[in-house]
Amino acid sequence: MNGEHVEFIELVFPMTAAFGMDEREEIEDTLHSRLVSEGIGEVSGAGAGMGVMNVDVDIEESWQYRVEDVRGFVLALLGEFTLPPGSTMRLYPFSEARNVVGGRSE
Repeated sequence: MNGEHVEFIELVFPMTAAFGMDEREEIEDTLHSRLVSEGIGEVSGAGAGMGVMNVDVDIEESWQYRVEDVRGFVLALLGEFTLPPGSTMRLYPFSEARNVVGGRSE
């Protein structure tokens, strides 16, 4: 184990004419139910302001050192949605921000 781990994920989506609160809530609900059913974690919050919306995810301790598995799970789920350009996924404390478009990271 290399010490890399993830305790928290922040998803950030720019608000656009085609992507607003309804779309964020659909992602939030879907992500929460699948994370909980797999025992990976849970959505712990969400919000909006300054032209962006966010979804916060807490990762279960038993999954925190499985960074690639967690990242892959979240990216696969996000791939089911059409995300606006500039969407990002940040993993903490393993500090990394990646642009996420349609579930692919750039």
